[in-house]
Amino acid sequence: MIDKNLKEGDLIIVSGETIKKGLPVEDHYALAKVLAVGKHDIFASTEDLRPTVFRVSRSRCTVVPCIATKKDKIKEAEVGDLVMSVTDRFGKIEKRMGVVMEISGLPGKSTITKILDGDKEHTVSYDSLIILGTH
Repeated sequence: MIDKNLKEGDLIIVSGETIKKGLPVEDHYALAKVLAVGKHDIFASTEDLRPTVFRVSRSRCTVVPCIATKKDKIKEAEVGDLVMSVTDRFGKIEKRMGVVMEISGLPGKSTITKILDGDKEHTVSYDSLIILGTH
């Protein structure tokens, strides 16, 4: 489906894929900004440190809606909160759930948190937490 409302300056997600014989299709996505709009295609620029200008079919583009939530901040976990920690360890996503038992903010070091999952205690980065429930 072609988005007829694309306009210069829109923030978009552009889809692409890698096709290999005998393997499932590998999907790819990039964040980009619309530079110019044609009848069937657009010019866009990636939102990277080194932007790349490219041409893409309008049908591969999805507009990212602007959400007026700039004031909303991440809710910080406190001792007693039920939390989930998600980290990437050498390409493997690790998810842990538990209750915050201790928050340690040592000067010059990242803040770490001890969470209790059943009878197991885990030490995780405080920045890896989202709150599932409050105490």
